[in-house]
Amino acid sequence: MKTTTLHIVLSCTKRKRIGDASYPRLREVFTGDVEQRAARWISRIDGADASRPARDLYAGEYWRAGMGLAARASRLCPSSTWVLSAGLGLINLDDQIPAYGATFASGQEDSVVVKSDGAPASEVRRRWWSALASWQGPVGPGRPRRIADLAADRAASIVVCAGPDYLAAIRPELVDTLNVLGGERLLLFGSGAPETGLEGAWVRVPGQLRLRFGGSMSSTSVRAASAVIDEIAESGVLSGDQARSLVVSWCDATAPLPRPERKRLSDLDVALWIVSDSKAHPGSANKSSSLRRFRDDGLACEQARFGRLFDITSTRRR
Repeated sequence: MKTTTLHIVLSCTKRKRIGDASYPRLREVFTGDVEQRAARWISRIDGADASRPARDLYAGEYWRAGMGLAARASRLCPSSTWVLSAGLGLINLDDQIPAYGATFASGQEDSVVVKSDGAPASEVRRRWWSALASWQGPVGPGRPRRIADLAADRAASIVVCAGPDYLAAIRPELVDTLNVLGGERLLLFGSGAPETGLEGAWVRVPGQLRLRFGGSMSSTSVRAASAVIDEIAESGVLSGDQARSLVVSWCDATAPLPRPERKRLSDLDVALWIVSDSKAHPGSANKSSSLRRFRDDGLACEQARFGRLFDITSTRRR
């Protein structure tokens, strides 16, 4: 059965084309439980100036790869592209939206997950997404607000390329969508293990395919999805089994990722590096971003050890 409509679903990106203009940031809404914070955030973002289409707000290498995927999808059949936004909910690529600062990633200043929640991060993300989905959105009523809304056409297919934090946020509705469309029409491209209940739709994309497709590691799944669509465009039939088979064949023909040789430092040297990094990135240094820069410098430190030293160093600097 051929696909009549193909929906591409991407996640929003931290990098945005905003400049120095003032805009709503989630860090400004930090008290109350998840639903209370979401209500205050929606009240704030609902009145913001929606001055540009979503396609022109987001930036970065992942987003460029996503735009390439959206272009390729149009070769297969009529298509539309959607964005999982931590600040706006589900939006269309061409929706006029406001600039904002919000993310599902933990450890960020504008994260939906805060320490005072007292609940697992995955639960907080799901509750936040549910609150956003209950809002009519920046465009107004009548627009799809859940992934399951896209499955109203049983002959449609949905391809999702999003990070684990975003998939955790929308897992319940993805499970509902999988029950409607099945694993041949809902395809979730990602690395690692799938969320529970989504195994039937999962297309695992190992990191080694970065060597085949190029780009950053964060865009490898998107580039793999683009390559799958290129392969099946002539037939017009999107198949989960065929997608998984193609990925396996590409992995068999691609060398393993080289293991980086990183230099190990003493606790003192790691702490000194953290101090230097905090000075170089005032206001934006946190455990995850600092550890990423640390490793990008060719240095080695276990995540737990780095986090402990980061906390100690931060406390001493206050």
